[in-house]
Amino acid sequence: MSLADAMRAPRLHHQALPDTLMVETNGLSKDAEAGVQRIGDAVRYLGALAKVNAVMRVALGWEGVSEPQVGGTGGTSAR
Repeated sequence: MSLADAMRAPRLHHQALPDTLMVETNGLSKDAEAGVQRIGDAVRYLGALAKVNAVMRVALGWEGVSEPQVGGTGGTSAR
């Protein structure tokens, strides 16, 4: 998955206590949700979970991606 694809994907977060997986809307399949619940964790759906920007080292330098949920323009590369 590219960094830009990862930034567009639904986000999830688990804090450990309480045993609740917080997931953005449509972030889990029904099978995955059932699996989480089978191990005793609750699933809580949220509209949006976090706003982030990301930077990743790539073969020829660095790739940066702005937050697509607030009008970010996608990725750029710097060498």
